[in-house]
Amino acid sequence: MFEEAAGIVKFKARKEEADKKLQRTLENLERVDDILDELTKRLKPLEEQSRNARVYLELSTELKDLDLNLFLIRSDRARARLSELESELLTVQTILADTESNLTDKTTRRDETQNRIDQLEEAITKARTDAPSMCTNRRRSSPPCKAAARRAARTASASSASRRKHRSGWRKSRRIMHGFRRTWRSSTA
Repeated sequence: MFEEAAGIVKFKARKEEADKKLQRTLENLERVDDILDELTKRLKPLEEQSRNARVYLELSTELKDLDLNLFLIRSDRARARLSELESELLTVQTILADTESNLTDKTTRRDETQNRIDQLEEAITKARTDAPSMCTNRRRSSPPCKAAARRAARTASASSASRRKHRSGWRKSRRIMHGFRRTWRSSTA
């Protein structure tokens, strides 16, 4: 009552209210301190994770650069190899054209030789059929009979030699072509 008369009650109420506010502020400060302690505990692992993330990003960037460089090196090597193979292909095509031309020439010569052989065989056949009739009328030991026999023998010998030469040349041409084809196929495979 005395306090009411002096007007102190009003100030007391304000004081109590200020004390309550101060108490709530102190409690809030304690909570903030607790939160700060908790965040400080989390800060070290987060700093380490941040460092690891920066290292990862640096390494990732370096890896991308290295991958790009590796791709460029492989690409350059592939282009160089392609250029080499194209050069080899040109060489092989030139050799093939030359060999085919050579084969055509040899085929033409073979055909000419075969025609000559056919002519010689006809001459031999004619000489063999004519020789006995010529020699039956005359003595076999006469010079024309002996000459006809010699001519028939020479013609047979020339025909036989021509056939052997023709066959060996043809075989050689075929061996060259087969060897060339095997080489070309193995280089293109």
